[in-house]
Amino acid sequence: MARNQNMRNKIKIFRFLIIMALVFFALIILILITFRIEDTVISQGVVKALHEYDLKSMVDGRLLELQVEEGATVKKGAVILKLDDTKLKDEMETLKARIRELQSELEVKNKNLVVTRRNPLPKEFRYAEISLNECRDKFRKSKEQLDRYQTLYQRQVVSKATTDKIEVEYYQAKADYERALNTFRKVAEGLENKILEKAESEIQLLLTKLNNEKVRLGLMENHLGDYTLTAPADGEVIATPQKAGCFVEKGDVLVRLATEGTKKIIAYVDQRFVSKIHPDQEVKIISQLYDYFKFGFFSGKVKEVCEVPVKSGDSLLYPVEILIMKEPYPLKHGSAAELRIITGKERIISIILGLNR
Repeated sequence: MARNQNMRNKIKIFRFLIIMALVFFALIILILITFRIEDTVISQGVVKALHEYDLKSMVDGRLLELQVEEGATVKKGAVILKLDDTKLKDEMETLKARIRELQSELEVKNKNLVVTRRNPLPKEFRYAEISLNECRDKFRKSKEQLDRYQTLYQRQVVSKATTDKIEVEYYQAKADYERALNTFRKVAEGLENKILEKAESEIQLLLTKLNNEKVRLGLMENHLGDYTLTAPADGEVIATPQKAGCFVEKGDVLVRLATEGTKKIIAYVDQRFVSKIHPDQEVKIISQLYDYFKFGFFSGKVKEVCEVPVKSGDSLLYPVEILIMKEPYPLKHGSAAELRIITGKERIISIILGLNR
């Protein structure tokens, strides 16, 4: 009898345990189905400035002086480095000497033009008409004299030598007359105006050359600024790839500058989870510079999800830009961080079963 009672007690205890187990299991199922927890997408990223500048060389040359080091803070307009501009300055001095030479030449031309306007004709053309009349009279008289002597020579009154001498004088007078006639025609055809036009054209050409050289000098002076690199904004120097004394080519990156203020992190998210990420979602950031258990999270938010993925092995990763909203401790540019992007709340069962993917 006692044994039967003991067996019934054990059965009751067993039933109770089974009921309790079923209730507990049902409660667990209810919690998994009913309750929600934060759904996060975890990724890795690197701290960067919101805006970064790659300051490149505008010219070929030797890096003469580097005035900053990596990690240095600079103000907008501060000189960061200088390139050797000796060759350009030598060319500028040569050009300045050429400009002074042209200015002196122009001054002389202008003075000569003032004199030319008073009497533009050359000395041999100034009395062209008077000279023509004199040569014409002389030629006419010489011809009459030659005719007379030829008649006398035929009558054997004068000698052949005398007649030849008169003939030479005749041809000389004829040549002088033709030359005087040609000179007069040139004057009559506007030689005076042509001389003035030529002088003015020479001055205009000289003035054009002078202005062109001044423009070249101005361009060189502007180009001189390409040999000095200044900070485009307040920020921190995060890299100086080139060292003082080395030769750089046009387009080489000389300095990388990160602007002050808000920082960002670029996270790379697997294509399976990227559809859950949207702008303005909260992000919890764990910096590798600080102990999480001591310093806690840094806060941020999603700014933008890039639509173009990058390939990493067999996976496609989408870049996600995250702004750091709260920075109680300074985060160094280039430092790594773990990102927990809060995409909303999901049922516990969905997370466990992976249905939220």
